[in-house]
Amino acid sequence: MMQITVILDPAEQACCGQALGLGQRVEWVLAYVTRGEQPYYMCDQHEQFAVHGAKTRTVSGSVAAIRELAIHPSRPDGTPVRRVWRSLSALPDGVDYDSDGIEIDLLVDHGQQLPELFSWPRH
Repeated sequence: MMQITVILDPAEQACCGQALGLGQRVEWVLAYVTRGEQPYYMCDQHEQFAVHGAKTRTVSGSVAAIRELAIHPSRPDGTPVRRVWRSLSALPDGVDYDSDGIEIDLLVDHGQQLPELFSWPRH
């Protein structure tokens, strides 16, 4: 098995995401995208990446870790100065997440093909 990190959009998870727990088996449509230097896997629940030309793949595996990001602004202008990740054992479905990001470490089943890298056009 191979482990990858998948980013879930908190708004999409609140709207349409399934409840998740450690060790749970999932099957997601993923895109592998980059904006700038850092490539990342994203769950493509609403085909927002495929519509823009990203090649997606359905990938299955087991949830190995769940992390939620909170960016805490402490300057008067709201500039974020502190990023705090916290580990979770589960994510319920249909919850309005007060987070700035959700990362899932996914143990991908052997022999699966992952999506090709897609670079967003620069404007």
